[in-house]
Amino acid sequence: MAEEFHSGKRLKLARELKGWTQETLIDEPQFPTDSVKTLYRWEKGGISLRQIEKIEAVANIFGLETWTFIDPRLTKQQFLDLVYDPSLQEKVKEKLISAEKDQQIASLEDQVRFLKSQIAYNLSSTSDQITQLLNLLHESQTTIQTLAVIIAKLGIEPKSSQTNTKEPIILNEEEQKKLREIFKSLFQIPEA
Repeated sequence: MAEEFHSGKRLKLARELKGWTQETLIDEPQFPTDSVKTLYRWEKGGISLRQIEKIEAVANIFGLETWTFIDPRLTKQQFLDLVYDPSLQEKVKEKLISAEKDQQIASLEDQVRFLKSQIAYNLSSTSDQITQLLNLLHESQTTIQTLAVIIAKLGIEPKSSQTNTKEPIILNEEEQKKLREIFKSLFQIPEA
């Protein structure tokens, strides 16, 4: 895991690049503390974002904007370049923003590819399910047609579709015998 390049490390690096000691830095009138102990603590652990006005004061001493001390996207080399030449700040900021946009676009493109694959999979799965349903429907139609043939051969008249009763069809002995013969002929059932 990469070591965090926090505001304190940036402060120490900028101070050293300028050739300043800790004592020299705290003697600067705009520097937000006059304690070497506090400066040492900041350089080791960073300056809390709750103390943004202190970060701003530190950045101003080096001719930099506040974001240069807190933006996590800024690399050590980019920070070094800014300490050497503060006029590069806008250019570097635009580069960081552009890189972030490129990352967001790449991430969105990955999400779109994933969603497309999910849609393709779901369509394929749905297509398979539709095929299965069509096969079942075809089998059901075949069964209905077979039953219609059996009913016709038995000579049973279907009841009107308006009388939606669920009464069973009761066959007399002769109709039952005829039904057995039809089943034997249709399904080639051997004699018992």
